[in-house]
Amino acid sequence: MLNYSRPNLADILISGPNRADLEKVCEVLNSERDPQQRDELRSLVQRWRESGPNLKRMLASDYTLETELEAAWYGKYVPMDQASAHIYLRPTKPFHNTKHQLAVAMFAVLTLNPNCEQLAGPCAHSRCGKYFIRKGKRRTNYCSRLCCQRASAIRHTKRRLEEERKDKLKRARAAIQKWRTARTNYDWRTSVCKQEPDLTSKFLTQAVTRGDLVEPTRAV
Repeated sequence: MLNYSRPNLADILISGPNRADLEKVCEVLNSERDPQQRDELRSLVQRWRESGPNLKRMLASDYTLETELEAAWYGKYVPMDQASAHIYLRPTKPFHNTKHQLAVAMFAVLTLNPNCEQLAGPCAHSRCGKYFIRKGKRRTNYCSRLCCQRASAIRHTKRRLEEERKDKLKRARAAIQKWRTARTNYDWRTSVCKQEPDLTSKFLTQAVTRGDLVEPTRAV
């Protein structure tokens, strides 16, 4: 686990990594204060996942990263106030000098945790995108029930708007057919809008621009 009291603020107790380690990794992955380090770590996590995740496979093709991971921490034997001792991982200096090196160090923290595959994200809700820790074995694409509900509402709204758009286009095409044979001096947009009052000239112009409607001509 991350130890904030002894023997060093950045030490890791390798005999007992826990959820707190993963939460610290999430903090970096979601950081708005340090986007460079965040993006460096996200890139490593993405590569790790794409490998399986299979860390051995990932590092087999990246000797430089493997060397950096090995150099990021060193072990220190620390006797406890009891019969036993622990091995702490301490940051190797001056290794942690760049954003990339700090990201590599945090990636090491992640992969040393036996529960590392509980790290999930980014959240599938387009307005969130945060990394999170799954609470159980059940896989989810959302960091919270609220994000799941909001994403569902957005999908529902998109479907409704798309259905409305298709209905408008259907009625516009029918109105255009009537305009072609009608005895009127109105141009086609004006005629369609008079037949279907909820359709606007702007909607019709955009539909033509997108290719949803073909600019009509009057029958001779």
